[in-house]
This record gives sequence, structure tokens and C-alpha cells, in this order.
Amino acid sequence: MDENKLNKTYLRTIQYWFEDGIVELGIGSLFLLLGIYFYLQATLENKVWVEQLSASFALVFILGWYLIDSFIRSAKERITFPRTGYVAYKPDKSNKKLVRLVLAIVVGVLVSAGLLVVFSSRSLPIDNLLPAATGLTITLVLGVMGFYTRLPRFYLPAVFGLLCGVGLTMSGSENTLGTAFLYLATAFVLIIIGAIIFSRYLKANPVPADQQP
Repeated sequence: MDENKLNKTYLRTIQYWFEDGIVELGIGSLFLLLGIYFYLQATLENKVWVEQLSASFALVFILGWYLIDSFIRSAKERITFPRTGYVAYKPDKSNKKLVRLVLAIVVGVLVSAGLLVVFSSRSLPIDNLLPAATGLTITLVLGVMGFYTRLPRFYLPAVFGLLCGVGLTMSGSENTLGTAFLYLATAFVLIIIGAIIFSRYLKANPVPADQQP
């Protein structure tokens, strides 16, 4: 098998992980969780609770990531693998570079968002940059996923996140409330896309007769 065929096989193996829309549903659920987190932080009147929420951003993000990752893997084991099987691939150097890039982006948004949230909660003078910064990060993460998997559907929520974030910043929306609206709106887009793909996947791949209860 020549190198071109190997690359196509490798790409198809990666795309298989995104074939059922469950990843979009998972990421959308994570954004929904973050949207609720920022909304509570922006609307709660108890300053002690607000400060505790501000200090727990990294914990909420990491816990949410773990729960969503568990959801994705569990859903695939129960729904996807019985229908179309399990496909594994050996990560190569390019995959390791992708992982490092995504981790660097995630760490960057955690640090920048954490600093901006702390400044905002202490009523320090600062421009409303958090929605735009978060929108840019969403665009980078989803854009990298779309480029790496060659699946154009990731570009729609990526562009939406950037436009929404910049729009909220330019409108003068308050940092945490604007970020809440950004996450909730992007979550809605991702969940809709994931639900459509998931529905099509179920119709195209019914459970084999020998595996039905």
C-alpha cells in the first residue's frame, strides 16, 4: 500500500470517531455547563458565592471535561460500536503535535479566562475582552479539529463562536454575562449539529439483528 493510500486510511480512521455526532453533543454539553457557570457567576447576588465560583473555574472545566469524555466513550460503546464496530489507530507524530497544540490552547484560555474573571469579580477597570477572547479560543479549537479531521462541519460553530464573541464585546456586554451567552449560543449550535448527524447515523446504521434484545 503506497503512502497516499495509507494517509487516506489513517484519515478515514480518525473521521470514524466523529461519524455519529456524539463528539459534537459532548462538546456542546460542556459549553452548556460553562454557560450555566458563567451565567450564575454574573447573576448571583451573594458575593461570597461569586468569589467561590471565580476561584473554581479550572475545577469546573476539568470536571466537566472528564464527565463529557466519559459520556462520549460510554455512548460510543453502547450505540456506535455495536452498529459499525470499533476502529483503533496508532497515534503518529502529527497526532502528538495536534494534542500538544490543543492542550496549549486550552491552557491558554484557562489562564486568560481565569485572570479576566478574577479582575471582573473585583470590579477592576478592564475592557470587556473575555467574550472576544473566549470566542477566539473556541474558533481555534474547533478550527484545528476541522482542519485535522477534514470535516468542514466544525467550521460553522468555529466561525459562529468568533463572530458571537466579537459581537458581544463590541456591544459592551459585561464580561461574565457576555461569556455565558457566548457559551450557551455556541452550545446550541453544536448540539443541533450533533443531533442532526446522530439522527442520520442511527437511520443509516440500525442495530444488527443478532445484537437486538
